[in-house]
Amino acid sequence: MDLHKGITQSCDVFFYNVAIRAGYRQYRRLRRMAGFGLKTGIDLPNEMQGVVAQLGMEDAEFPAEMVRRRDGFGGHRTGDP
Repeated sequence: MDLHKGITQSCDVFFYNVAIRAGYRQYRRLRRMAGFGLKTGIDLPNEMQGVVAQLGMEDAEFPAEMVRRRDGFGGHRTGDP
């Protein structure tokens, strides 16, 4: 799967695999560059800043956590209220 398909299909597994390959520091840098967690800057009513999870771990721990998340066993999950 390429980046275009990963975005258009909103494929979590694609992005987890990108994160694993990039490493934690690079992944954080890429998230900031892409604007994750920030407002869009478009005049949208009631727009709120997003939440980007901070894993708080070193590069050595990062791949294992991303694999757990990719496989559905890690991270926090929330449902619709």
